[in-house]
Amino acid sequence: MKRRNKKLLYILFAVVLLIGIIVSNVVRSNSLVRGIKVVVDYNGNDTLVSANSIRILIAEQLPTLNSQKVKEVDCQAVAHTVMTNPYVEHCESSVSIGRDIIVKATQRTPIVRVFLNKVVNIPAQQNASDTQDNATQQKKGDTKTEAHECYFDKEGRYVPLSQEGSCNVIIANGHIKEQLSANCASFDAKKMSEDSKLREMDIIQLWILAEFLYSHEEYGPLFDQIYVNENRDLCLVPKVGNHIVILGHADNLDKKFHDLLVFYRKAMNQVGWNTYKQINLKYKDQLICTERKDNK
Repeated sequence: MKRRNKKLLYILFAVVLLIGIIVSNVVRSNSLVRGIKVVVDYNGNDTLVSANSIRILIAEQLPTLNSQKVKEVDCQAVAHTVMTNPYVEHCESSVSIGRDIIVKATQRTPIVRVFLNKVVNIPAQQNASDTQDNATQQKKGDTKTEAHECYFDKEGRYVPLSQEGSCNVIIANGHIKEQLSANCASFDAKKMSEDSKLREMDIIQLWILAEFLYSHEEYGPLFDQIYVNENRDLCLVPKVGNHIVILGHADNLDKKFHDLLVFYRKAMNQVGWNTYKQINLKYKDQLICTERKDNK
C-alpha cells in the first residue's frame, strides 16, 4: 500500500511539473521580448564589425522586433538580416529562457588586401537643365572604372574596407588585368578557382596564393606583399632581405615554397640576405638566383 501511494505521489508530482512547464512556456511565449544581445566571434582577427553595428542594423531592418512577443519572433529573419552585413560570414539567432534575442555572428576572415580597379555604375542625372545638351548627359546604366581597395576572405569572398577597423594581412597589387564587377557581392574566387579557365585570371591566381600563405603558417609570416608583374607572374616581397621571389603561376606551391625555405636556411644565411635581387621559382624543379651587380 505504501509503495502504491509513493508511486501515485511521483506521478502527481510529474503531472504538476509538466503543467507548470506548459503554463510557464505559454506565459513566456505571450510575453514581450526583453532585449537583443549580440555576440561576435572574430576568429582571432582584427575587428571589422562591432556588436553595436549589428544591433543598429537589426533595429533599422526590423524596427518592431523589440515590441514583439516571444512567439512572434522570426529567428531566421533576424539571422538573415545580420547576414546582409558584408563582414558577417555566419549567424545564428534564438530566444533565451529570459526572453532575450540572442544573436551569434561570425566575422569573415580577410586574408589579403587587394588594390585593383572596379567597375562603378553611374546614376542617371536628374533635373537636368533644359539648356544642357542631352548628348552630354549620363545615361542610366553607364559605367566607369575606378581604383579600388578591398579584402578577399579565406572563402574567396569580397569584403569591403571597414570604418570600424582594419586587418593586418598581406597586400596584393600590380598589373592585375581583371576588374571587379559593380556587383562585388557575387564575387567568389574559391568557386572560380575550380574552373580551369577562370583559374588563370590574375585576380584568382593571387587569391589562390594568398589562401595558401594563410593556410601555411611556416610560409605566410615571411612575406609582406604579393605583386603581379608585367609578365603576369606572381611575385612576393619578403619581410627580410632586399630581394623579390618570382613564383610565376599559383601551381605546385608546396614544392616551390619547400624549395625556397630550404634555400633560405642553407644558402641565404651563408651568403647574406641582400646578395640576390631576384629568386625565380617559376620554372619546374629550378631555383634561379640573380645576383646584384654591386656585389660582383
